[in-house]
Amino acid sequence: MKKILVILSCLLLLAACKTTPVYNVSNEPVNSVSGQPALTAEQVENVIIGAAIKRGWKPRVVNRGLIEARLDLRQHTAVINIAYSPTSYSIQYVDSQNLHYNNGEIHRNYNNWITHLSRDIQLGLWQEANR
Repeated sequence: MKKILVILSCLLLLAACKTTPVYNVSNEPVNSVSGQPALTAEQVENVIIGAAIKRGWKPRVVNRGLIEARLDLRQHTAVINIAYSPTSYSIQYVDSQNLHYNNGEIHRNYNNWITHLSRDIQLGLWQEANR
């Protein structure tokens, strides 16, 4: 019985550390609302910064069109680049610590963080376009 519990514990630990391919967001469109003027690069930048801060990322404007963001969560760290223009944005993996990155695979939580960040950016862009 003890042997079975040890095996089950090991399997659960392995499942918790499962890695998946790194999720990058590529050329996600910044949709403008029909009849409204297109958003400016500054508006897109502000939305991205706001969404990143909301999700706990620490964004830093590298230059117009590029934001670097860092997430420190417990012992885990992720660094991404967010390239943007008035028409699209992309989120690309840069570096990480304690997320088991290896050959394009990473801890599955990273992909969840990127998915939620991208959704918040999309929501913010929609809200900004409807002002």
